[in-house]
Amino acid sequence: VNVELDEPDQPVSTVAAAANATGFAPQLPTSQTGAPTMVAMGAHTIDMTVDIAQLRTIFAEAGKTAVPLPESAQGSKVVLRTPRALRTQYGNCPPPAANTIQGQVQGPPPPSTDNASCIVLVETPAVSADVPPGLDMGPLMEIALELSGMSPVQAQSLPHTLDWKSALAISFPRNLRSIEAKDVHGAPAMLLVTAGRRGPTWELLWAKGPLVYALTGYGNSADALAVANSIE
Repeated sequence: VNVELDEPDQPVSTVAAAANATGFAPQLPTSQTGAPTMVAMGAHTIDMTVDIAQLRTIFAEAGKTAVPLPESAQGSKVVLRTPRALRTQYGNCPPPAANTIQGQVQGPPPPSTDNASCIVLVETPAVSADVPPGLDMGPLMEIALELSGMSPVQAQSLPHTLDWKSALAISFPRNLRSIEAKDVHGAPAMLLVTAGRRGPTWELLWAKGPLVYALTGYGNSADALAVANSIE
């Protein structure tokens, strides 16, 4: 993997500043009160070289031997461009995980009852990609989701809500307890309820228009739809 672009995140104080920094018009949940904390998340670009033999091994170990892998893609480049995004935070949220190897492995700290008011919204365009003809990235995304804790059936249900380019633009929680199909502003959505050991207790994902939305909370998952439908 070669990192071509790695922009830093930067705090923004107004919606106008957020729009200027990200290149799109943000939408915020009107159900939330108080001044939010907003961060314009930097863009990132990576490229990778295709190794068909290695891909064949990965698919075999994942039990996906029927996925076609074109030999013509050997040595080709896959380029993924993650655009600038906006992270908006309300309430009393726990500190982020430390930017260390240990912090990345452990993930966010355990939530407490004090964090029940925490709501975080990430808005982002989908990832853009250059992919060799005939190389299907969807099954690779399913494998990544299974490694994150989804069952094969759960991972296969994601494309009904988000395609792989949209899924790559957001982060998924760990230790899933359940996944429920929902509807947000007429768009199909997926409510992920976690075991609540670390990080948020729920995450609601959907795409509408040019943007992908990831809404997370540390309180009751029953509140997710009301918050999501107030975004405008």
